[in-house]
Amino acid sequence: MSGGDRNGIPQRAIRALLVPSSDQRLRYRPDCGWIASSPPASPDVRRFGDQVGCGNMVVHLRDHRGGVMLVIVACIMLLAILVGAFVYYTLTFGGSQEVRNAVDAGTLNVGQQITEVKVKAENDEERQFEDVADSQNKFGLTNINRVWAKALLVRLNADAIADGAGSGAASHADALRRGAQSLSDKLIKKLKDNEGRYFFFNLITMQNDPKMLGKKAQIDAEKGGFWKESYCDRKAESNITVRPEQFPGTDGAVIAKAPDGVFHLPGYTPLLKDFSTDNYYCVPYKVGESTHLTSRGFFDLNSLLKNTDTAGGWANPVPNAFSSEGKCVEGKSTGMKAVACVQVNPQRTFKLAIPHSFVRVKLNKNRIKFRVNGISHPETDGEYGTVPSTLSHSFPDGFGVGIVTAYATVGLEYLPPNLWKAIYALPGDHDEVTKVLLQRCREFAPDASEGDLKSALMNCALVPGEDEYFIFSVGDDKTGNVKVTVAPASVARSSASWLDLKAEPDSSSENKIASEFVGPVPAPVPAPNVVLVSVAGAGVVVYLPSFVTESATEKWKPGSGYGQCLGELTIDRDTTVDANGVVEPIP
Repeated sequence: MSGGDRNGIPQRAIRALLVPSSDQRLRYRPDCGWIASSPPASPDVRRFGDQVGCGNMVVHLRDHRGGVMLVIVACIMLLAILVGAFVYYTLTFGGSQEVRNAVDAGTLNVGQQITEVKVKAENDEERQFEDVADSQNKFGLTNINRVWAKALLVRLNADAIADGAGSGAASHADALRRGAQSLSDKLIKKLKDNEGRYFFFNLITMQNDPKMLGKKAQIDAEKGGFWKESYCDRKAESNITVRPEQFPGTDGAVIAKAPDGVFHLPGYTPLLKDFSTDNYYCVPYKVGESTHLTSRGFFDLNSLLKNTDTAGGWANPVPNAFSSEGKCVEGKSTGMKAVACVQVNPQRTFKLAIPHSFVRVKLNKNRIKFRVNGISHPETDGEYGTVPSTLSHSFPDGFGVGIVTAYATVGLEYLPPNLWKAIYALPGDHDEVTKVLLQRCREFAPDASEGDLKSALMNCALVPGEDEYFIFSVGDDKTGNVKVTVAPASVARSSASWLDLKAEPDSSSENKIASEFVGPVPAPVPAPNVVLVSVAGAGVVVYLPSFVTESATEKWKPGSGYGQCLGELTIDRDTTVDANGVVEPIP
């Protein structure tokens, strides 16, 4: 074997195997690995092939498959871990979002349903507010402000009466405030009964299961958790609108103009300008807002400042915001929790009013007296009604010769026979009468105008024999869609069954607010009533000027509205007949 050979293998054979020529091809054989093949080789090459055990010029090349497979397996395992982590965190984050969404939905339902939590009046002081109760005769967040607004108006009426502390009006106002606070306290207690809130919460969360946390996962109220109350939007408008003309004075109550351009009673602030420990309050509900979720920071801030931001704060205020807490149960992330807060707005406004109240107009019997030649005859003093009639009396002429007979036609001042005419029958200053009646009408019919009042009075016909007439409202007290109406006592209850016709004003004083007078010169207007005189006797009959004088006094006795009566207008009218004439003796 030549020196160029290695281990007996010719060098040219090795080169031929390791460096395939252009006519050689590589192929893979399971038993030998990669081989290069060519046309028939030289004897040396055959011998090499025989030595390595593979016929026809076979050579083994190095195989790297083991190392590559290890790298591939490692990459697959790493990728699986990353995918698993991504799926886990995606499900966890998505499940957490589902929990928050479910708690938000449950809390929002608490805010929407909690307006159905209501209480009923159970004592005499609370029953004074039945005219501002809802259709079920109950009180909740929607109409609790109507309770306080009515109590406030009664207080302002009592203060205007000014009979002093301990008087009927003042004590009645105190009673209504106690009734308002009593209803509020009962409502607060029921609102804080978390069992009801749990129910409202779970009613929605059971429909919003966190699917990403497992098939059995569900959200339940975390009882004993963050279930609290708050008092938001202080000094913002309440759902009670007012007109300054409704108040008996111009400076007694705090009102504020809301963004809608309408005056409202503000919430969570004293409503009486004269601060006292027993002030009056409303719950704020912003115009144009609905029940909505709010941030926990805002909720907590207004929860902490319950009684510290105003003088004479509301000792036990009715809340307008509530929080809830829920947690995931029976899922992959059992115990996952979330908190949400909701601010309530019933989206319903009411007008300041004492719906079941009235004004009484009392027409006392008209008095008439006769005088003949300046001499009174009290034995003939009498009365007459609102229906025209003629009264006659005969008297000596005072000189002992003639007889003077007077024929007085009275009741003409009531034509046409309606209540407007009865109040404004004769010339006089009636401005205060109109002012008082219109202000009181606006306490039960807030939008009443002077024209509405006049129309109602003119549409009420005078009934012979009736001396009491009632001014009140008819319509839907619950919506405030009412109008002023007037009716005599005999038929008033057919229009308003709630009327207590025996209710009296609780003032101890009665004030003259108008006077009327008509008669001869210097009065420029003759009296409606007339007199005809007949003089008879043996002698010369001399007729002297005869005339009728009429006067009236209109008195107002105010009422606070407690027990329905807002006041009584009493009219006393007097007619004096002067019949003059003599019979001169024949000389």
